[in-house]
Amino acid sequence: MVVKVYGPVRSACTQRVLACFLEKKIDFELIHVDLDSGEHKQPGFLLKQPFGQVPVVEDGELKLFESRAIVRYYAAKYANQGPNLIGLTLEERAIVDQWLEVEAHNFNELVYTIVLQVVILPRMGQLGDMKLARTCEQKLGQVLDVYEQRLSETKYLAGDSFTLADLSHLPGTRYLLEEAGMEHLVKERKNVSAWWEDISDRPAWKKLMKLADF
Repeated sequence: MVVKVYGPVRSACTQRVLACFLEKKIDFELIHVDLDSGEHKQPGFLLKQPFGQVPVVEDGELKLFESRAIVRYYAAKYANQGPNLIGLTLEERAIVDQWLEVEAHNFNELVYTIVLQVVILPRMGQLGDMKLARTCEQKLGQVLDVYEQRLSETKYLAGDSFTLADLSHLPGTRYLLEEAGMEHLVKERKNVSAWWEDISDRPAWKKLMKLADF
């Protein structure tokens, strides 16, 4: 059965789900949601996602939102299809979950604020808070210093195999580097830079970038 994915292809959270689906070779139908017109806040969409956020997936009777919950579910459901993205043992899965939490709470929030202030608000004709962006940049540098140390010990964040812990970083890091112009945060850190070159060179991610027309 084809999984329906509701969200714009350029949304970072939608990309997190699509990257997982492409890695696992899961058939999906992407249904565009127009954020600019506020479609995600309309009654019809709120029935699918009561907080008015993207993405949402429909898989038969199953309806899911929150991108990290979605990728966890499908990586487990299709564990034996495509690369294993969640670990083979309980301990390995715990480490993957640990770094997914780090991405959500230590990395993504800072990246989101930077991109909002530096890219999104100016595109909307509003002034971004550059002081706030610089503060977040400094904090993000400290987070990436932790990554640098971790990646000196293991090839990927959760160990020696590519997992959801790495995949979940792809959309935000691309926006940080290519849209916000903060390549130095990655390039100045040898291990982080090598990790980024590795994960962003995966065929599934390249396919998604073509789909998104980046």
